[in-house]
Amino acid sequence: MRGLMLMALLVVSPFGCASRPTNATMNVLASSGATSGAVTSVGQQVIQDALQTAELKPFDASTRYASLDLPWDSFNELRQQIDTVDRQGHAPLRHRGEAHITWITPPEFQVLLRDLKPSVIESILRQHLFDVRASLRALCLGRFQGADSETWFVVVESAALIQARVAIQQAFVAQGGSSALFEPKTYHPHVTLGFAPRDLHAQDGAIKDSRSCHRPL
Repeated sequence: MRGLMLMALLVVSPFGCASRPTNATMNVLASSGATSGAVTSVGQQVIQDALQTAELKPFDASTRYASLDLPWDSFNELRQQIDTVDRQGHAPLRHRGEAHITWITPPEFQVLLRDLKPSVIESILRQHLFDVRASLRALCLGRFQGADSETWFVVVESAALIQARVAIQQAFVAQGGSSALFEPKTYHPHVTLGFAPRDLHAQDGAIKDSRSCHRPL
């Protein structure tokens, strides 16, 4: 009987209530489509595995930027975790229902098209795709708060992503372009998870690198 009483004391707070959950207990998210009940966890390894499947979005006549497509399910689970844990009590984050890493932004792409054909840009990026997959790393869960909006994202890094952009710049300059018009290293790769009420970009002053880390994955 004394043993049972001692065990009870270990799991009950001095105020007679159950002890507060640990961080591990709080690291949960609502299962897909569920509003209550069972939850599942998602962590860095799930996100890291998803990054290793990155695919260059095929170029076509409508291409206006270059990106790496990623499986939405894994990142959507993380978005649900944010709504359940990090933003509890707030309206769910808005999202686009897909996950990607922008490799060349729309403004950059328009500049490059002055001297490079889309097929040349695509060819250079594909040459680096294997190395990119091997080097992509998820650093943290990022958050940037603006005056009236906030955006959440996974901060990632990859030396190969930068190397490919350097190769693009070299090809651009070789064809007569100015190196000052495309800066390959001014680049903060990330995967947008959600936003409220709108996404924030560089032109909004958004910083989406390790300086905006909110917590580890």
